[in-house]
Amino acid sequence: NGLDAAISQYHTRKKDKASVYNFAESELNALGYRLLGEEKLDEAIAILELNNEQYPDSPNTWDSLAEAHLKAGDRFTARKLYKKVLALLPDAQIDAQTKKALQTGAAGALVSLKRKALVPTAVVRDFTGISEHPFGTLHPDAPPETEQFGQLAGVWHCVNHAWFNGRWVSGWPATWAWKYVLDGFAVQDLWFQHEDNFPPVAPRRGRDLSGTNLRMYNPALGKWEMTWFANGANSSSYFTATFENGEIIMIPTHTSVNPKQKSRIIFSNITKDHFDWRREVYDEDKKEWRTTSKITATRVQ
Repeated sequence: NGLDAAISQYHTRKKDKASVYNFAESELNALGYRLLGEEKLDEAIAILELNNEQYPDSPNTWDSLAEAHLKAGDRFTARKLYKKVLALLPDAQIDAQTKKALQTGAAGALVSLKRKALVPTAVVRDFTGISEHPFGTLHPDAPPETEQFGQLAGVWHCVNHAWFNGRWVSGWPATWAWKYVLDGFAVQDLWFQHEDNFPPVAPRRGRDLSGTNLRMYNPALGKWEMTWFANGANSSSYFTATFENGEIIMIPTHTSVNPKQKSRIIFSNITKDHFDWRREVYDEDKKEWRTTSKITATRVQ
């Protein structure tokens, strides 16, 4: 987008004319906070990340970036950043009053973040159980394709991204746990999200969101079959999926959410510690697929 292009151009020109293209920490910080005040969260984070990159030894740049991620709903990242603030403060070359304010603010933020676990351990423990293999193992006789989803066995921290009012908005963290089930012949996953981490447009029902998929590869069909259940609206959806060029493509065969709309879900960029998820809908007028929501997942267990 335009901001990314401007930041890229700034880096390029700074190499040639460092004395000209050199914003003060306070200038970038002020711009970041102005964007935060205008609810332009992605743009604010981009500017504050630039400030942090230019002034990595300043605890204030880490503190501002933490605040932006917290406002965007990414409690997981905010927690890491506030810890970095506390780590930098002892050697920071700043006045005592500023140091005390940053110390109090970062420590208080971490206490607040601990009040609601980022990874709801009780929920995950109930899902995985306590055993030598909490995430199960692949049965030797199971179809080898079972590992396509089975490779995700573990616990993941997720950040949601939604196309809202003409721009991408990020935040709304959740936990996604996966395990082998049915003696290693199938894969089940559990999605968990605190209600206070729901996106603004999501309905509030006075409870956290839990949802689960049961997925099994069917060799006779050459594809996956799966069912999704969620406690949000007590709904269910059915999908098939295929593995193509390193991506898993899910196609709904029945869904209670916009059942007449042509859509698909794609898992991509799958590595040991990361994967991306996106939902696409088909634009009949433009004859093209359009991404409406995305998830970035990072392994934590």
